[in-house]
Amino acid sequence: MIAAIYARKSTDQTGVADDAKSVARQIESARTYAEAHGWTVAEAYIYVDDGISGAEFERRPAFQRLMAAVAAAPAPFQVLVMSEESRLGRESIETAYTLKQLVTAGVRVCLYLDDREITLGSFAENTMMFLRAEVAAEERRKSAQRTKDALARKARAGHVTGGRVFGYTNRRTEAGHVERVIEPAEAAVVARIFALCADGYGMKQTAKQLNAEAATCPRPQQARPSGWAPSSVREVLYRELYRGVIVWNKTKKRDAWGQHRATDRPETEWMRMEASHLRLVSDEAWEAAHRRLAESRALYLRSTNGTVWGHPARGTESKYLLVGLATCGVCGAGLSHVTRDHGQKRASFYTCTANLSRGRHVCTNNHRWSMERLNGVVLQAMADQVLSERIIAGAVAEAVNLMKSSGRPGPEAGTLRHDLESLTRELAGLTAALAAGGGDLQTLIDAVRLREDRKRAIEARLAALDAARSATPVDPAALAPAMRRRLQAWHEPLSQHVGQARQVLRKLMVGRLVVTPAEDDNRAAVVTGTATLEKVLGTIVEGSKGVASPPGFEPGFQP
Repeated sequence: MIAAIYARKSTDQTGVADDAKSVARQIESARTYAEAHGWTVAEAYIYVDDGISGAEFERRPAFQRLMAAVAAAPAPFQVLVMSEESRLGRESIETAYTLKQLVTAGVRVCLYLDDREITLGSFAENTMMFLRAEVAAEERRKSAQRTKDALARKARAGHVTGGRVFGYTNRRTEAGHVERVIEPAEAAVVARIFALCADGYGMKQTAKQLNAEAATCPRPQQARPSGWAPSSVREVLYRELYRGVIVWNKTKKRDAWGQHRATDRPETEWMRMEASHLRLVSDEAWEAAHRRLAESRALYLRSTNGTVWGHPARGTESKYLLVGLATCGVCGAGLSHVTRDHGQKRASFYTCTANLSRGRHVCTNNHRWSMERLNGVVLQAMADQVLSERIIAGAVAEAVNLMKSSGRPGPEAGTLRHDLESLTRELAGLTAALAAGGGDLQTLIDAVRLREDRKRAIEARLAALDAARSATPVDPAALAPAMRRRLQAWHEPLSQHVGQARQVLRKLMVGRLVVTPAEDDNRAAVVTGTATLEKVLGTIVEGSKGVASPPGFEPGFQP
């Protein structure tokens, strides 16, 4: 009779019997037990998961290989030897189901610590099996609570409860605990990040600047390039440890079933401890950086359903509406902002950058246009000639007509169906390989998951195309209430903060505005440009079936 062995050890071994603490010892004891019963242990059927929680089932490679071998008919072994049920798992429902799979596949499950075989079928046997599995699960829960209590005591004392944090090194003291010590070179980079943020640099800009300066950076994850990334810059800006406050218990690594699934804890469960000796930035630097972050968040424009319309203007951008969004009609250079005395106060004007910085031999346009007047003309033109109910109503009607004429499946649908057939064949082959137990199991599982994700995405896209073709025709008049709400949502930012108005212009404009001196008036200008309603229509018809914004519907305007 062929026997298999399964051995597992958790990272946390609190409450585990001595014979179960080492996978090598488990294998040795299981082999001795099998030989005493006259069973032959095949080396190919020794399955080991070392340092993995019993609450994990899908992420245990050896366990997955074991169950794949059992799924083959017939199973290649007749007996499975373990130290105790808890080696198989420490979650009662999953463990009970696994035992059922083993027993119904004709595999005897024997435990050498009790010299006992697990049998199922009767009320008493099933009840005892479930109770033992639940006892193991309860021990896991108690062990987790003991670990959390121990870490909480360390956190309150200011000791390190995790890994290394950029800006500090970890040092073990004579008392046995680990404490953080400031690392000067890294601390200087942290201070630099806060200074750049306060100056208006975005996270991507900051990362690029630090990399250009060859600044010290955190150790990269395996197989990733070394250097600063926007995500790591963000981690620095929001880590309160840098202002001398230890925050512990912000996240939870495992769910109620013990599986590894990180989630955020409510702020009421966080623990905060003062640690002024670990401060790397002053309160003033922290507040300046976070004031800039708050200003940037406030400038994000959002639709009524919360979708972000675009990135806000940063402090490194112009704070004037048309700088960077309009060009000189004579030479094509951008516009600059200038001021000059105007009565008893200084007034702001737009002028050609080339003429201002390079002189008349580069551009003869030396006109100075009132910034207040030119801004008002452009914004009024946007409101009257682009974001008008009449224009958008016509665009919606055109979109409906386009949808009515697009009843035939396009080439995209054919390509998607061909890809779907290929994925179905690939999945069938991978499933067969999994059932046979051949190859690296984790690689096969990852390949199956990748193809299933792609298959679901293709099926969703095909469903959307089918729905668009079979959609009920939409009456443009029925969209009037939604149209008025969306128009109001787009109109309001135009009269608010300049940063928000610039976002609206970016969404509406195709290219830049062109400002040309008027021939008959030295103080006047002719402003021309092209706008698109695609973004506006996308929000107006988002709740309507079968309606899409018409590509290419781009009304021009000339204030």
